[in-house]
Amino acid sequence: MVADTINIAFLPVAAARIAFNDTWGVITKICVGSNHRRQGIGRSITQAMVDSAREHNCSKLTHKVDTDNAAAVSLFAALGSRNHHRDRYRALTQDHYPA
Repeated sequence: MVADTINIAFLPVAAARIAFNDTWGVITKICVGSNHRRQGIGRSITQAMVDSAREHNCSKLTHKVDTDNAAAVSLFAALGSRNHHRDRYRALTQDHYPA
């Protein structure tokens, strides 16, 4: 697993994480501080994850993006990602775990 952080004036403003499994790179986290968005930082740190996947000889890259996160959907589309499928999630609460 590789993690990367972008700092401005020694303060972290963005972070990303990627895991590797055989020929797959799996981006598991990308975040940019709210005061630093729309400045190309997300694109830079995402590109760093793509470059890292290439360095680890990955031929495939995957990530998950909430469909209501328009900025992330747009970013990944601009970097060449395409929709493969949609997942369904279920929130688990204590009600799902009987005592």
